[in-house]
Amino acid sequence: MLDAPANKIDPLSEILALSTYGATKNIVMTAIEAKGPLDVEAFAQAVLRASFCFPQFTSCLKEIKLSGKHYLVWEPRPGLPLTLTESSLNAMDPSKPLLDHLLQHLEPRLEREWNLFEEIPIECHSVQVSPGKHFLVSMFHHTGSDAATASEFGRRMLLRYHEIVKGERPDWADQSAAISSSGKRKVKIRQTDWKEYISDVGQNLANMMEKPVLPVGSGNCKDPGQHHVKRVLTTEETEWVGKLAARNSASPVDLLAACAQMAVDQWNATRNIPPGLLTLPMTVNTRGRYGGGAPNNSSLIVFKSRSKDRTDPAAFLRSLALTRIKHFRHQEDVKYVRNLETIVEYFRILPFRVRRRIAHSIAARQKFSIAVTLLGALWPMIKNGKPSANSSVTRSGDFSITEVHGLGYKLLSSTHVLLMVYIFDGRLNLILTSSASLFNRQEAEAFLDLFVHNLLKNPTKVLKEP
Repeated sequence: MLDAPANKIDPLSEILALSTYGATKNIVMTAIEAKGPLDVEAFAQAVLRASFCFPQFTSCLKEIKLSGKHYLVWEPRPGLPLTLTESSLNAMDPSKPLLDHLLQHLEPRLEREWNLFEEIPIECHSVQVSPGKHFLVSMFHHTGSDAATASEFGRRMLLRYHEIVKGERPDWADQSAAISSSGKRKVKIRQTDWKEYISDVGQNLANMMEKPVLPVGSGNCKDPGQHHVKRVLTTEETEWVGKLAARNSASPVDLLAACAQMAVDQWNATRNIPPGLLTLPMTVNTRGRYGGGAPNNSSLIVFKSRSKDRTDPAAFLRSLALTRIKHFRHQEDVKYVRNLETIVEYFRILPFRVRRRIAHSIAARQKFSIAVTLLGALWPMIKNGKPSANSSVTRSGDFSITEVHGLGYKLLSSTHVLLMVYIFDGRLNLILTSSASLFNRQEAEAFLDLFVHNLLKNPTKVLKEP
């Protein structure tokens, strides 16, 4: 638009800022498990130096008004402090996962109201688990960071820490890619005419009215909490997933989508719930795909299937692969971002507090059976010019990195089950985030186990095994 400010925030960041209302927190969190001696003061310095590489991490939101319309922009606020705390985990129950203890420990920070007009969108924490073992935690408001940005910040923080402690750059310093899917080949955006525009708007309205089948659980409908369940596959199991997908002429992302939807069917079947319409949004990293850069470079493509589409799992997997290719060819990910921008544009004459309620209400109406986010490999080692499954960043200073946890906390969508998948040092990490209003803790654990069983053992015996 001609009267729009040149520095307005990207559409996804704006919808995330507007929809942070009520129980929605929109927080992206990474927790690096560090084994070995940690210089806490050096860590604090490294965090500050890394944050200066990202303009939005030293900025706050500001609303400006032009031609009667309201816009959000990033306003540099270099004088504001970056929250950085040092603490310890105490009185841990050995029967509970370590990640649960960490989330409980950080709950006051996760549950707080994050005012982006007065605070920068990042904070960090050093949490001691035991002598010689720490969590290095970075929290980002999703308005200021997507998963790729969070990963790149973690890499730069570890790089600065090593430089401070050792006085030299580490041998992995020149490995530039943060996530294997963080760079895309630039393509030309296809222009749409008014007929396509009207069709897209109509489809969006229809999507909001659809009621897809959800996995049935016995959670407390009044519980606003979440369960975060994690599984880490072995190197051999991770390689098996890649081989199984390739043998079936599909990609790992297609296999994840197929197994997730099959898990919903199998889960509900044991509870006498008939199959029906399933919808699965897949996160797409668009960084570099359309040029330019922004704190958020994510979009979605949505898979839909009826029960008859899933009767033959092998055919279903192939259909998902073809659908994904078709979605990219038709630039469905571009349409998603454009639709977000259109929604925001409709209400620009209204004040922020009103637009916030509207955005939250619209986001809450879009239901999905299950969502999947595939991040690729964290800090991949580049071999022959291509990213591999092995990670280049496994040490910094005098400590080793034993595991990396990445999750979304009470994100924008009303999706009750989100599966986040990434590879760290050659092993596939699976983190299932489920609403406590849908599943209890035991059910969340069982559902993820069912998904892993599908992914590794292929109980239907229909998909071809390598």
